[in-house]
Amino acid sequence: VPTKMFFFFSEELRRIQRVSPVTANTFDPAWLSDPSNANYVAPALRDPNAVKLLGLYPAPNVTGRTQFLTSSPGIQNTRQEVARVDYDLNNSYRLTGRYSHDNSFTEEPGGLFLNFAVPNVSTTQTNVPGQVAAGILRSTHGSNRLNEVQFQFSSNTISDANLAGDKNLRSSLGLTIPEVFPGNDLGVIPLLAVTGQLSNTGANQLFNIEYRNYTVTDSFTWQRGAHGLKFGGLTTFERKNENAANQTQGNFTFAAGGGHTAFYNFLSGNADGSCGNACSYTEAQRDVTVHLRFNRYEMFAQDSWKPRANMTVDYGVRYSLYPPVTDTNNTLTNFLPSRFDPSKAPTCANAACTTIVAGTGDPLNGIIVAGQNSPFGDAVYAFDKTNIQPRVGVTWDPASAGRTIYRGSYGVYYDQALVGIFEQNSFTNPPIVSTTSILNTRLSNPGAGTTA
Repeated sequence: VPTKMFFFFSEELRRIQRVSPVTANTFDPAWLSDPSNANYVAPALRDPNAVKLLGLYPAPNVTGRTQFLTSSPGIQNTRQEVARVDYDLNNSYRLTGRYSHDNSFTEEPGGLFLNFAVPNVSTTQTNVPGQVAAGILRSTHGSNRLNEVQFQFSSNTISDANLAGDKNLRSSLGLTIPEVFPGNDLGVIPLLAVTGQLSNTGANQLFNIEYRNYTVTDSFTWQRGAHGLKFGGLTTFERKNENAANQTQGNFTFAAGGGHTAFYNFLSGNADGSCGNACSYTEAQRDVTVHLRFNRYEMFAQDSWKPRANMTVDYGVRYSLYPPVTDTNNTLTNFLPSRFDPSKAPTCANAACTTIVAGTGDPLNGIIVAGQNSPFGDAVYAFDKTNIQPRVGVTWDPASAGRTIYRGSYGVYYDQALVGIFEQNSFTNPPIVSTTSILNTRLSNPGAGTTA
């Protein structure tokens, strides 16, 4: 029968709403009715899809300006619960359990990471729940030995959602803009930028990020004379599933070009193609999603030795094993300089070579793919098993008065660094096509554009 039990619980709730003024650049109705205006496009020349997208913009309400001013409420609500139980099984064993949960709920009128000013189009709601649970068994063995074994679970999730009333679906607007790839799973409207005249608008793909951690640790402390010995180990199993919210819905940019204003090029859908490189369309082939798995194993031994009352010597060693990160779908890739053949390099589309010309060279030149041509099997880098980390430190109080203390230490520390991780299909198929585009006409030759 336990002699004592201790229990603790707390909860904290916060409700925060901040209203901020937001100003969106919109269009002057005269641009649609005054043939003498540089932005005027004759009704017969107006692109039907552009007209539908233009309907997302409200009429100006600021005198003398093509702006729409509104108040935008931003919601930031949080909650947190903490619970703990200490249970004395007997004089030698204590069991501790603790659990904490928190959640952040926010509403973003301009869209998560977008911050667009056009109202009621991009609004998202985001939940970020997290939790940590642990069970610890402490046991004493005699007067000088203590053992602690612990199991811990932690998780974190980030997810957002479009508000049901928002006008951000292709179907709700009746858009017939053709898409290069079938990757727009949510069916949201493309991003739109009319440079210098209209505020950006559109809707992003949503985020879905999940992280899980399972950890088991054990440590044994033994006070033996002038020595404070400690030994232990750790095993951790971690996983993370994360999408990148790539722009599979497409992204239009219209700027001034070909003797026309940006608004004219937009409303006409650049039908005459005169805009050139000032107008562009990009579309990601798919929303890149990784399912990462990574474990960790560590062992250590250390001693805190007091050879005399005014001196302490700490020394020990830690050994760490970090197996390479893998992906359950073998979508990881990496670049190996030894595998690169200059004669097979794709042609650069610009001086900085930030984009390449589609169809030239081998886009997988020097690239290894997990589970396919990687020399590391399902991994894309080598498994380092040499992480021995010695540490030593000395503390000395020469006068034993606590007024002047000398300290010196040396240690080797290892930190796991992740290599760049890419999704396999972003190399095997051109993920982004950039070309002068027409809103209501299928891209005639997307492969002739540049790929990023």
